Amino acid sequence: MAEEKKKDSGATGFLNKYWWVLLGGCGCIVVIPFVIAFVVGVLLVAVNPAAQINKAKDARRSNDQVHVQTALESYYIDKSVYPTSLDELVPYYMALVPVETDSQVAPYKYTVLDKGINYQFCVTYSSGEFKCVDSKSVIGR
Repeated sequence: MAEEKKKDSGATGFLNKYWWVLLGGCGCIVVIPFVIAFVVGVLLVAVNPAAQINKAKDARRSNDQVHVQTALESYYIDKSVYPTSLDELVPYYMALVPVETDSQVAPYKYTVLDKGINYQFCVTYSSGEFKCVDSKSVIGR
């Protein structure tokens, strides 16, 4: 009987001595994914990918507005009238008319005014803001 107690205490002593190895190894397997998930969650909130995508789209829309305005002015210089549609600018004044394929609303609106003497080109931004340029807003006119 005394020998059985020694064997049991030996096994128990082994577990007591190395419990941190067993729990530490198992704990790391469980804790590390939670730490990684927490860090990724914090980064996603800080970076806000949806806002970054909207900023990039708005920058492209603003750039498109400048290019369309330049093409409209070149067209007017050549023909003394603004085109009835932006499609008339292709291919001589623009390679392609800008379009937004992934938007729920049409962000670009072109309107000819005063029988082709004026125009208005408006862009709707991700925030819902609406900015327009026209023939009167051209520098040098």
